Amino acid sequence: MHLAVHVGRHVLLHACCTTAGEDLDKLGRDFVEAKKSSPTHPHPEGPTTPWASKVMHPITGAMDRAADAAKETLKGDRDRT
Repeated sequence: MHLAVHVGRHVLLHACCTTAGEDLDKLGRDFVEAKKSSPTHPHPEGPTTPWASKVMHPITGAMDRAADAAKETLKGDRDRT
């Protein structure tokens, strides 16, 4: 099972069942914000400590999104020829 599926099925479901009101709203907003800057591909050799992850995940996420955009651009160029 992919991590994202596990988080969606188990962790977020548990959070919804055990968290109420404004705390749940804040948790949802924090989750959406984190998703915007987090990596889009697995990086098993990435940082594991909280402070290193806080610094490196947005950088890695930006690099992943740039690589994804480049791949899409190259794919589009191949489709046009």
